[in-house]
Amino acid sequence: MSPNPADTPAGVGMVAEVARVLAEQLGRSELAPDQDFFAEGGHSVAATRVAVVLRRWLGRAVPINAMHQFRTAEALAAALPGFPLLEQPPATVVGPATEELSASQRAILTAMRLTPQVGVYNIGVAAELSGPLSVDRLRAAISSAAATQSGAFARLTAEDSVRRGTIGIDLCEAADPSSEWAVGLVTEPIDVHNGPIIRAGLASTGPQTSLFVLAVPHLFFDGLAVRSLLGAIAAAYRGERLPVADLTVPDPTVDRGRTADDDAESTRLWGQRPRTDPTDVRGGYQAGRWTAEQSSAIRSAAAACGGTVFSVVYAGIAVVADRLGDGEPVSVAFPVSQRGTTTIADGHRIHLDQVTLTVGQDDTLRSLVEAITARVTDVLARPGLDQDDRPPPPVVLAPQDNPFSEFTLPDIQVLPRLVHNGTAKFEITLLLFDDDVEIGLDVEYLHQSSTPDHAARLQHLIMDTVTRLATDPGLSVRDLALGSDVDSGLTGSRVEYDRDSSIHGRFAEIAMRHPDHIAVERDGQLVTYRQLGLAADLVAARIRKELPGAGSAVAISAARSPELLAAVLGVLAAGHHYVLLDAAAPVARRREIVHASEVRLLLTDRAAADDLGVPTLPVADHLAELSDLLGEPDWSGWVEVDPSAPACVFFSSGSTGSPKAILSPHRATLRTFDGQEFGGFGPNTRMLHVAALPWDAFSLETWGPLLNGGTCVLHPDEDLDLDSLANSLRTKAINTLWLSAALFNALVDHAPDALAGVRRLMIGGETLSPEHVSRHLSAGGGGSLTNGYGPAESTVFVTTYPITTPPTGPVPVGTVVANTEVRLLDRYGHPVPPHWPGELCVAGDGLALGYRSDPASTADRFRPHPWGAPGERIYHTGDLATVDDDGTIHLLGRLDRQVKVSGYRVDPAEIEAAIRAATGGHAAVLTPIAPTGTREIIAFTTSGNSTVDGTDGEQVRAALAGTLPAYLVPSRVIPLPELPLTRNGKLDTAALLALADTPAQNGAQPLTSGASPEVEPAALVRTVVAAVVAEQLGREPVPGQSFLMAGGTSLTAARAAAELTRLTTVAVSPRELLRDCTVESLCDLVLSRSDGVPDFEHRVRVAAHLVTIPRELRAEVGRMADR
Repeated sequence: MSPNPADTPAGVGMVAEVARVLAEQLGRSELAPDQDFFAEGGHSVAATRVAVVLRRWLGRAVPINAMHQFRTAEALAAALPGFPLLEQPPATVVGPATEELSASQRAILTAMRLTPQVGVYNIGVAAELSGPLSVDRLRAAISSAAATQSGAFARLTAEDSVRRGTIGIDLCEAADPSSEWAVGLVTEPIDVHNGPIIRAGLASTGPQTSLFVLAVPHLFFDGLAVRSLLGAIAAAYRGERLPVADLTVPDPTVDRGRTADDDAESTRLWGQRPRTDPTDVRGGYQAGRWTAEQSSAIRSAAAACGGTVFSVVYAGIAVVADRLGDGEPVSVAFPVSQRGTTTIADGHRIHLDQVTLTVGQDDTLRSLVEAITARVTDVLARPGLDQDDRPPPPVVLAPQDNPFSEFTLPDIQVLPRLVHNGTAKFEITLLLFDDDVEIGLDVEYLHQSSTPDHAARLQHLIMDTVTRLATDPGLSVRDLALGSDVDSGLTGSRVEYDRDSSIHGRFAEIAMRHPDHIAVERDGQLVTYRQLGLAADLVAARIRKELPGAGSAVAISAARSPELLAAVLGVLAAGHHYVLLDAAAPVARRREIVHASEVRLLLTDRAAADDLGVPTLPVADHLAELSDLLGEPDWSGWVEVDPSAPACVFFSSGSTGSPKAILSPHRATLRTFDGQEFGGFGPNTRMLHVAALPWDAFSLETWGPLLNGGTCVLHPDEDLDLDSLANSLRTKAINTLWLSAALFNALVDHAPDALAGVRRLMIGGETLSPEHVSRHLSAGGGGSLTNGYGPAESTVFVTTYPITTPPTGPVPVGTVVANTEVRLLDRYGHPVPPHWPGELCVAGDGLALGYRSDPASTADRFRPHPWGAPGERIYHTGDLATVDDDGTIHLLGRLDRQVKVSGYRVDPAEIEAAIRAATGGHAAVLTPIAPTGTREIIAFTTSGNSTVDGTDGEQVRAALAGTLPAYLVPSRVIPLPELPLTRNGKLDTAALLALADTPAQNGAQPLTSGASPEVEPAALVRTVVAAVVAEQLGREPVPGQSFLMAGGTSLTAARAAAELTRLTTVAVSPRELLRDCTVESLCDLVLSRSDGVPDFEHRVRVAAHLVTIPRELRAEVGRMADR
């Protein structure tokens, strides 16, 4: 129980002081002791500030969440004596009441309290003085000038503070602005309560040269006030009489006229990292100057456009931010003093305001300057925005006056010098100078938000853009290219390959060269190149009989087998192109693919094939044992086709609600697997064939080996069982392997030793996990490891990156593969400079022909190549990337909503369209990262007018499972009365994600809650099964909910099955989890198979404890338990 406030040492006085601190953080004059801090407008940031202030005031370890536990001044004051003392209590900075401060001064004072160790809110200036300087005269002049200004800070000091020492003079033998002395003078915190308020230093740097440094607190001074103070010092030095400063007190309520909602969110320029620690104010500084000629052009352009240098520079920043951003309105903050004189006024207000600007493609410098001028005028005419009402902006443009413009000393030459205190207030501050000769744009940046290189590149890009705009004020934004030294493109090496052949023509050459080499292997069945060619001959003959001519689409629905590969090769040998179907996909989905691909014939290995609306031909009747086939293929009968003719169709998710049919030509496949280095394909290649059949990875695992004399080793086309996969890798001498990132992670977690014998391991399909990559490499990792990137529209790979050391951050996608070109373009089609983001666009022989039956999408994505030969195209991937100076490419994300889920490309718009079609209601689909580290699909639905009830999540998922492939079915469907919107009428994704984090919407209790006691070992099995299922789903399913309907996928089923088998030693297959299996039925399954398992009860008892500790520690703890 908390002590009574009256019983504490401070009693009522302590309560009053705590209430004052809470009121200060709320921006109010007072707060009653029993008022709830959060109910009165408090938030987590303000609560953190309260804890920090109290720590420094009392020297006690006040926890950051103290305000959340003790929500009133009474409760918090009562709890304070119970917090332990800090080892070294910091100096007290909380002084007498500060209600007279303006809102901006309150914000500055709070920031000073957060960073008492460094004077981040000091204003420091320096100048080199050359001539016969009188030090005593200067000292007296500073004292005289300070006396006239003392009213500005009298409120925070005792009455005799100024007499105790407002001034400090430091004399040194020699120094320069970068010396420890000068930096220390402006960096050391200024005690605004006890003084000295004005700190000055003078150092001799030569016979008649000195360095003069002045530091004052921003709490009382702005740039105009510093200039006024220096002018007063100079006047006193000259012996002139000083006027008393104007101390009129403005109304402190006027800067409460607007709220943060009136302004758009501030711009975060590309490359900045979000600020995470408000107490870390370490910063850097980079000076920049335009030449005198460029400066003159900027001034002339400003005058011609009816603006100022500020508006021209702002226009340049806006263009850069718009080009490197997402086209949203650009907001940049700037400081406003809101006073018309240069004298210090008690309670002066320095606040940040901002102008929001939408940049259009037809805008020119003139139109931008006109818009900026109008908005700035409007902002300055309105009351200011209180700094307490919004977080600090990422980007600030701060015009700077020459503080020494009025600092004229007789016979002394004054040359301003730069001195920086090594701190920064905001993520990026651009300081604009104009000395009538050269214009400068310096950049100050937070180390936690920007690197020195990023700040310098940003500065260079903005200055270059401003120069271009000023040189040609009529140039439209659309026609302006960023950067003056942009590379023309990234091109892979030119490698000779069989570009004039076809896939089957290349295979025939290999087969004639190595007829008896093993082409396909499965479970002991060995098929040579001659036999595979002969089987393809037979398939081609059947196809030619059923489908005369060439160039048609032939669908294939068959299990992974040598016969499947013979069918694929036979379709090509007959002059047609193949479309692989997923036999497990819903019939409606397969019909949709058949229709979109314009399929004329279906080959199937099923006796009773589903009716897909096209003629069906069984392909396995005469191919039961390919290894028994005798004779030679009739290679001359294979139809030769143009290398630009279609070879296959891949499918990806489409934003229109229908899948996209990607038509890929023969040449694209040959470019990928003939002459490339990434796979090291050759006669000794033994590659495991395990990828989903309709995926473009099928081409990698098929044609990589078969077009280079290697062997395809087929994995059983059953469940994706991690144990069987690991066994194949250990026992089948696999030396080349492709794994999706998700499957790689699962295998590293489950059986990392299985990869030890793989000579070439390629991974990708989605963002890699640095942790799993590091664990693989640290474990010895076998051979080479390569990250591969490429959309199906450019046939498997566009870039590759050899990973040789454990990554410390996101893994790059690497450099461009041979016979391929990559360009990073902005949204107007201009190349972007290195290190800046642009859309990754691909050209070269790997490109698809386009989208079958979708000319609009084809024209949008496959555009004429601006720098290519006539007729050459360039594919716009929609991926956002940057490139290093050495050509290494880094992916940043997407320009649209597409994501990769378990290696599949997923467009949320297609799922939303399917939900609307099923329910008649509204839908929103999000794809956040689940607690398991994988991406999940969550749908939010409203009721509609269909027989499918949009308020029943299970019914919606069941409907979608009948039309969409499993990887597109949401893991969860959360019904809502309506979709939440922001104040701007946009979908409120933050609110939806918050809903996704809440417990199940139907009120059912989790499986582990309220379970009745059971007799062991059944209770132990339930504990283990429920924990493993919840771990893989990222949450607990409700009772009676199947693993599949709770969001399980083939990969999570494989992980769960492998973990259950390992923990209980009872074999569980992924297929069983995906067959309407609930936690209850899974428990029964494990128990039914436990007979004959040695020490089963002991094993599940240990397992019940193991599932309560982190997964990575289980193996070691389990071994200890076994001992």
